Amino acid sequence: MKVNKKRGKYGTSETYNDEIISKECTGEIYQYLDAYEVIDGYEYVFLEKGITEYMYYKRDNSTGILPTKERKIESDIPSIILRNKNNKNEWYLILSGEDKYQDTLGNAIERTAKNFNATFEKICFNSDICPYPIFCAGKAFVNKNGEINDYILSKFREMLPYCQNGIPHIWNPSDKHTSFKKEWNRIYFSQKRFTKDEKFNILMEIAEQSVAYLKNKINNKEETF
Repeated sequence: MKVNKKRGKYGTSETYNDEIISKECTGEIYQYLDAYEVIDGYEYVFLEKGITEYMYYKRDNSTGILPTKERKIESDIPSIILRNKNNKNEWYLILSGEDKYQDTLGNAIERTAKNFNATFEKICFNSDICPYPIFCAGKAFVNKNGEINDYILSKFREMLPYCQNGIPHIWNPSDKHTSFKKEWNRIYFSQKRFTKDEKFNILMEIAEQSVAYLKNKINNKEETF
């Protein structure tokens, strides 16, 4: 049997496989949106390598001052944005996110919080939604009884002030989820790894909600801007 020796961003072949699944899911969603969710004058863009500071500084900074050093928010789940064909500086986030698996405590929450907060405050500065789910799987997050590690809960409350009512949302297929900033509850916990189908269904739901919101925003641009 051939062993996969490729490594993910944080050092294991398993994280590499997770990254491949995330890319496949978002790639399929991008193709679907591009074919069936057409918005006149706009195009979907698939950003596998992240979103640079330059992009949102150029869009939102009226002073014209741009960052002197190029940095980027490189999420686990590739980003999809909606961009104005005639004005490349008008764009909106459709989908991105974090996908963490840990059986022992590490610094995944710190990395996740850094990316999420930057996305919430900067990348999504020009909209009322933050389509940025966080998948947390593994024994470091959830014990065998299905309970979330108290330390993880406290870290989330400390570092992610946007959790609904200060409590990270526990994934349940029957729950209604929302990407609206005021009610954001897009954290998903599981002791076992999420399957590709589970990830795809959640990500597709988020992308479709983003598109519906942005269609309305664009159609009523004069009132909402």
